[in-house]
Amino acid sequence: MHREVIEQREKRRLQNLAQSKGVECNFSVGDSVLWSRIHSRLSFEKLLARWVGPFEVVDTTPYSFDIHHLVPNHRYTVHGSRIKFYAHASLDVDEELLAHVGNQGIVLVVEHIKQHRKENGMW
Repeated sequence: MHREVIEQREKRRLQNLAQSKGVECNFSVGDSVLWSRIHSRLSFEKLLARWVGPFEVVDTTPYSFDIHHLVPNHRYTVHGSRIKFYAHASLDVDEELLAHVGNQGIVLVVEHIKQHRKENGMW
């Protein structure tokens, strides 16, 4: 009896998944978008801004987009449901915009430690 209920529930779930239609994203290469950072792996994610950016769309695939951050010069692959339109490709990137983007709470990553030393037998 339990197996039948589980199988029916799974069948219903798969049917709902097949019937649901996502929203088609119409971003093109060069457009500026905002990115929702809610899904980040950070435990303190509530302290970050909900929408950060603008990011530039660099490449498109059927289900995701490659976006480029202006300040740390990193590329991210994100799903279309996590980005929203900000401006067309004609957006003028000036010093004021770069300063705004640089202060948005983007978590920067340490690529490598250049040098370290021991002090009093401790690292």
